[in-house]
Amino acid sequence: MVISACVTAVQMVFHLEHRGAGAETDITRIGAGWLIGMSILLLLGYPIVRDARRNLYLIVVALPLLSAGLIASAARGPMVSLAIALPLTLLWFSKQRLAGVRIWVAALLIGSCVASYFYLRHTDPDKYNAKLSEMIQLSTGRSASGSGVKRFSFYTRTLAAIPDNLWLGQGVGSWSIFYYGKDTRDYPHNLFLETTFEEGLVGQLLLLLFLGFLAMATRRMLKTTKLQYGVLAGLLIYCVSVSMFSGDLDDNRILWLWAGITMAICRNAYLESRRRSLLDRYNRNVESAVPAIRSRQSIFAHPQVLKG
Repeated sequence: MVISACVTAVQMVFHLEHRGAGAETDITRIGAGWLIGMSILLLLGYPIVRDARRNLYLIVVALPLLSAGLIASAARGPMVSLAIALPLTLLWFSKQRLAGVRIWVAALLIGSCVASYFYLRHTDPDKYNAKLSEMIQLSTGRSASGSGVKRFSFYTRTLAAIPDNLWLGQGVGSWSIFYYGKDTRDYPHNLFLETTFEEGLVGQLLLLLFLGFLAMATRRMLKTTKLQYGVLAGLLIYCVSVSMFSGDLDDNRILWLWAGITMAICRNAYLESRRRSLLDRYNRNVESAVPAIRSRQSIFAHPQVLKG
C-alpha cells in the first residue's frame, strides 16, 4: 500500500505540473488522498522493515513524497482526518514505536506539507486558494462558499427530513430522490446521516453496534499484543473520520476492509493468548510435579528400601 501510494503521489504531482490548457478544471482526488493518508499512517505507525535504522531512512525518503501527493490531491477530508488520527496513533495506540523521534517526524511531515502547498499552488492558484480560504472561514464561523458549504446544506436538509421516517428510514438509495428529485448515485457525504436517513434509527443502531463491538475487540487486541498493531486503531479512526466528509455506504468499503483485517488479527491474538495460557499452565503443572517425582525416586533409591 505504501509503494502504491508513492507511485500515486508521483503521478499526481506530475499530472499537476503538466496539465494542458483544456484539462479538467477540478483537481480534487479524494480517493487518492484517502490512500495516501492511510499510507502515511502505516509508514509512521508500524515498522515497514525490521531494521530500525533502515525504517527511519524509509520514513525520511517516503514521507515528503507522500506529503506532496496528499497536497496534490486537494482533498481536505483526508487531510483533516489524518490530523485527527495520526497524533492518536503515534502518541497512544503506537506509543512504543518512534518513541524518541516523534518531534522530528512531526516537523518533517508538517514541513513537507507546507513546502508542497507553496510549490504546487502555482499549478492551480484559484483552486488551492479557494479551498484554503474556505477552510479558514468555516473554522472562524464566517460565511463562505464552496464544496464545504454545500456539504453543510446536505447535512441541515437531511437532519430536518430524518423525523419523517424516523425508525425505518426512506429506503436504500432514496437520498438523491429526496434532495435532487431524481434517482442518481448521490449521497449526503456523511455515512451516519446517510444511514439514518435511508435505514432509520434501526439501521443506525446496527451500524453503531457493529462499530462499538469492533472498538471493544480492537481494545482487547491492543492489550493482548502490547500495542503491536496500534496502527490498526488509527486506521479505523481515520476511515470513520473520512466517511464524515465524503462517500456513501458503498464508497466507504475501505472501512469494511480494515474492519475485517482488524477482526482477523483480533482472532489470531486471542488464539495466541490462549495458546500461551495453556502452555504456561502446563509448565506450572510440570514444575510442581518434578519435586514429588524426585522425592519418590530418592525414597526408592535408599539402601534400606532396596534391601527390603
